Amino acid sequence: DEAERIAAELTALARAHPDPILRMQASNTSVQTRLFRGEPAAVLETREQDITFYDPRLHGHLTSVYGADPGVLCRLYMALGRFLLGLPRSALAQLELAQSYADALKLPFAELQVLWTRCVYAHIAGDVPALRRHAPRLASMAGELGFFHPHAFGRGFVAWLQVHDGDAAGGLRALESVVLECQRTGLAVMMPHTLSMLAHAQVGAGQPERALRTLLDAQTLSTSTGECWYLAELQRLQGDLLRSMGAPSHAIEACYRAAIATARAQGARPFARRARLALRVVR
Repeated sequence: DEAERIAAELTALARAHPDPILRMQASNTSVQTRLFRGEPAAVLETREQDITFYDPRLHGHLTSVYGADPGVLCRLYMALGRFLLGLPRSALAQLELAQSYADALKLPFAELQVLWTRCVYAHIAGDVPALRRHAPRLASMAGELGFFHPHAFGRGFVAWLQVHDGDAAGGLRALESVVLECQRTGLAVMMPHTLSMLAHAQVGAGQPERALRTLLDAQTLSTSTGECWYLAELQRLQGDLLRSMGAPSHAIEACYRAAIATARAQGARPFARRARLALRVVR
């Protein structure tokens, strides 16, 4: 709530200013906050005509001012939001625009931001080949440059791929290390999603009870921090896990129904569709 209040105040101040860059920065702050809170439709409020003025050749210095390039960030938020709204082609187009900006800027951090978003997109879209292309590069590049958070996220995705490829024990050890390091540094952003990957590794290693506790912890963290964009998937994954454990059908259905309700409330069509399909199997 505090982040949203500050974003609204910043937006109001920027609207009164003639500089379009300030308005873009304010819009990015508002969209990021609302997107992570579970309001993907916020990205639709960013009109194309409001950002066409941006040119990485003219505005490349803004990274040194703001710590990140506003044009790249704008396109990345639009990509994630559009995917969650069920617009994958439009989302991919935004990713490519962000990549073109990063290529023109030739700034390592901009490239890392694009790589991280490509990894998140690939994972939530179930595009394993794309994740194989981007995750190792994100991990290695961030590690070489000394960027802790992108490095941790990259290692997490690489570990998830290990589990997917059959090395559950190795992937679990790596993900446990990533989660522990993030917790030690106080990193909370994207942790519900990261915990879902840890739960996947725990299931692969034959530890379903631990995985269930991890998914419940992820849901608690999601609601306590307000980062609810992945909550519907956490609820669905809990239902999947309970079904694999032979739990009563009413408990499984409750998870899927909760996931459907959450996804519908957020307008997250892909997540709602997955939960509906899962519910049909139980019935």
